Amino acid sequence: MAKTKNRIRRETTETNTGANNTNGTTVRSAPEGYQKRTTDIVGTWDYKLGLAIHFIPKEASCSDSQLDKKRSSILILGTAIGTNQVTTKEGEVIEAEQGETIGVWYKAGMAAIKNLAGVPVYMFQEGEQDTGKPNAMKLFDISSPREGNPILITNDYREKSLQNTLPFEIVARNRKSPKFSDHDIDNHQREEEGDEPPF
Repeated sequence: MAKTKNRIRRETTETNTGANNTNGTTVRSAPEGYQKRTTDIVGTWDYKLGLAIHFIPKEASCSDSQLDKKRSSILILGTAIGTNQVTTKEGEVIEAEQGETIGVWYKAGMAAIKNLAGVPVYMFQEGEQDTGKPNAMKLFDISSPREGNPILITNDYREKSLQNTLPFEIVARNRKSPKFSDHDIDNHQREEEGDEPPF
C-alpha cells in the first residue's frame, strides 16, 4: 500500500529533528561523532614544495592533459590525515584539515600507491630516475601500515586521450568510446607534465 502524504511528512519530520532558532525555523545538525562528508576538493598536493602528504586515497578521476590533449592526467582523491599543505585552484597554498578531500596528481614514480585505496598513505618526493627522456622521472617514497584495495577511476572526463593505457582500472559510468586510434601514448612512459587542476 502506498504511503499517504501525511505519513511521509511525519516520517520526514521525525528524521530531521533539531532545535528551533529565534525565527522559528528548524536548525538541523548531525548526531554527535558524525563527520561531514563532501567530495569538494580543497586543493591538490604540490610535491615541489618539498613537503610530505598524509592521506587516505579513495578513488581517481582522469581527464585530458591541459598541456597536451592527447595525454591523460589522473587525479587521485583522498581524505586528509591531520593537516596537509595543498594548493587551491587559484594557486594559493593553504592547510587542508583532517577529513577534508584533497587531490594528488598521479606520476609514474607513484606506482606503489596503486593498491593502497582505503588505507593511510604517507608520501613524499625523493630523487629522480633517468629514463633517457628530456625530463627525469620523479621518484616517490610511499609508506602505509598495510595493503589496501586497488584505486579505481570512477570518473573519466577524457575526450582526446581515450586511447591511453592507464595504471588504474576504469569503472566510470561516464566513460566515452575512443575517438582516436593512431596515438598510443602510454601513461606510464609519458614525460613529466606540469600539474593542472581539472576542477
